[in-house]
Amino acid sequence: MNENELDSLVDTARKLKGAQLQEVLCFDTDLALGHWTGSQLRWLWIDLSNATPSFWVLDQLPPSAGPRRRQPVQLFIKAHGLRQPLTEIRREVKLGRVLTFVYGESLTMEFRAIPRSVNLLVRGPEGKSVSWAKVKALKPQQQSASESAGASAEELKEQWWRHRWGRLEGRQKGPSQGVKAEQLRRQLERMIQKKEKALVQVEEACKAQSDPSWRDLGHWLLQNQQFSFARKSELPVELQARLVEENGLAWNIDQCFAKAKALEAKIEGSQNRRQTLLAQLKELQSISPSNPELEKILIGLTPGAVPKKGAQASAQRPRSFSGQRRLRCRKMAWEDGQEFFVGLSAQDNMELLRQARAWDMWLHLRDQPGAHGILRRERRQQVSDDRLKEAGLFLISNQKGLKPEPGERWALMVAERRFVQPIKGDSLGRVQVRNERSIFLKT
Repeated sequence: MNENELDSLVDTARKLKGAQLQEVLCFDTDLALGHWTGSQLRWLWIDLSNATPSFWVLDQLPPSAGPRRRQPVQLFIKAHGLRQPLTEIRREVKLGRVLTFVYGESLTMEFRAIPRSVNLLVRGPEGKSVSWAKVKALKPQQQSASESAGASAEELKEQWWRHRWGRLEGRQKGPSQGVKAEQLRRQLERMIQKKEKALVQVEEACKAQSDPSWRDLGHWLLQNQQFSFARKSELPVELQARLVEENGLAWNIDQCFAKAKALEAKIEGSQNRRQTLLAQLKELQSISPSNPELEKILIGLTPGAVPKKGAQASAQRPRSFSGQRRLRCRKMAWEDGQEFFVGLSAQDNMELLRQARAWDMWLHLRDQPGAHGILRRERRQQVSDDRLKEAGLFLISNQKGLKPEPGERWALMVAERRFVQPIKGDSLGRVQVRNERSIFLKT
């Protein structure tokens, strides 16, 4: 762009003279100044990239301009230039590709459209100033004896637009319809295969857990109490090995029935899980891969868990509370709107903690490493101890590597989120807790 072309851009920008500055937006390499012309908001777009330093008058913001940034220049202009009219635009002929924009009597912007030395200097009242980049000294430029007229402002704008945004306009976002359909079909197949694999594992667990020998051994001991352990040789060798004579007859009888009860509880849980998996597998197999609503259906389907009493428990991976990044967690929900989330990893625990509100409840097993739980509630909404115990049992059931025994007692720490802070420099998941209380529960 030669100086004649630059002058033509200045003439175009003078159409904004007298318009009031209403908006200031900042991007990676661009600054957008919104001016109200009396009928619409028009933009003075300043391109501060080293490759194409320039300025343009636009009726709307470019597509895919990128994420917005907070820059000192933006804050300075907002503080001293908002609601000020654009009173003057001029090119500093002696300095070459340097332009000055004046707003009212309090703000002056100096745009240096020099390739590889691009900068924007903003000066305010009382000698205050700020710049886009480090300020370098400028030397007077010798004006060329003669230059061609060059392209018109509209032609230059079209070239710049095509260079900066043309590829973005022509680029297709996301996969094609055929590719998307194939991806959804494969996703459906993977979900079915995952359910089938889980079903096989649950059925194998049911077979392995169906061991009546503990209860049979307990009944045998009850029937032969008068002989104590004298007749234990009548038992199979594997049952003899389960007896601990030094602990006494009563202890062994209690141990046998406790083990039998624990196994029966596991079997019941596995059978319930099997029924849930069968229902989910049937639902997935009934879905047609050619269904036009396949994507919405797959989003709505979540890996289920055994429903808890008075609540709906699911193993979904929901969007974070504020709609930010996706995290992995298990969720329990009640009819009054309260929800309970349990992280599946240390990173998910920290993400849950970051996204929780100050009045949400934080739950964790005392003196036990593992998952964090966040109970979402409305401000000043009461949470009963029974609900906290229910959430605590859900938390225990989702602890990795933890196998609670029936009747085992646990101490549950409960505190508002405002009193839980991660420990800087410590391992991921370690927190400092204040004003907590303990609730005791049994599995």
